[in-house]
Formats: sequence, structure tokens, C-alpha cells
Amino acid sequence: MPNYDYVCTQCGHKEEILQKMTDAPLTQCPQCQQATFKRKMGAGAGLQFQGSGFYGTDYGSKSSSSPDKPSSGGSCGCGKSSCKS
Repeated sequence: MPNYDYVCTQCGHKEEILQKMTDAPLTQCPQCQQATFKRKMGAGAGLQFQGSGFYGTDYGSKSSSSPDKPSSGGSCGCGKSSCKS
């Protein structure tokens, strides 16, 4: 069930109310008892991505260089020709 924001145009009272989507909007302000309680237009829930996500490296062909083979350069595999490791 979504939360709806209401505001009274008479007294300015603001309240967030949990309602079913099929429920009729409220009209009576709980503070001043006038029929000036209006439901505000909401933006809705934002889209949230959770987890590690998807990257260009997650799928597709594996790279041609093997992690066991050192790349060109130093003997440690760092790629620097000046490396003494």
C-alpha cells in the first residue's frame, strides 16, 4: 500500500497517510474538520538498483590474455619493463 501526502488548503495541516490505491481520496482535514484536505501529486517511488550490477566485462568473450601468463614487460606480470620482481 502506498503512502499519500495530504495538505489542507484551509489550515495548512500536512499529513502522510497509508491507503490502498483503490481507496477514495480523503477530503476532511483531521485538524480543522473542513472539507479542504487535498491529496498532493507524488513522484512515486524511485528506481533503485542494488547489488553488484552489470558491467561490460561481466559477459561476452573472455580476454585473450591469460592471467597465468605475464603480459609483455616485467617478469612479475605488471607490464613494466623496469620491474625487477
